[in-house]
Amino acid sequence: MRSVLWTALLCMGLVVLSGCGGGGMQAPTYANDDLKQLHTLVNDLGESSGHDFNRHFVKASVPARSTQVKFRQLIFSFASDPTITGNDAVGKVKIASSNDPNKSLGEKDWKFVKEGTGWKIKEAQLP
Repeated sequence: MRSVLWTALLCMGLVVLSGCGGGGMQAPTYANDDLKQLHTLVNDLGESSGHDFNRHFVKASVPARSTQVKFRQLIFSFASDPTITGNDAVGKVKIASSNDPNKSLGEKDWKFVKEGTGWKIKEAQLP
């Protein structure tokens, strides 16, 4: 009986010490849905492949397969929020190596266009 009591007290102590988990990393907030879509589009690009990769781009701008391999070796994020003008947007994209995310490969201006309710990449230069 005594070991059950100690086990219960130990578990309660661990729960109190661990807290409710509210101190973790919070998801970013965006001023509007267009900015959220654009950030998601760019952030997810390096992890997508095949048909999923192609859906990130307007049909006329889908990179050749050899270039798609280069995209998958990189990590992308906006240096700051893109500028949206109607159905067009321009943003400076930070590019890093997926092998060494702390190694910046530079920044490039990318162009986006809104098709329907979603955004697609119109022009994406690599370093």
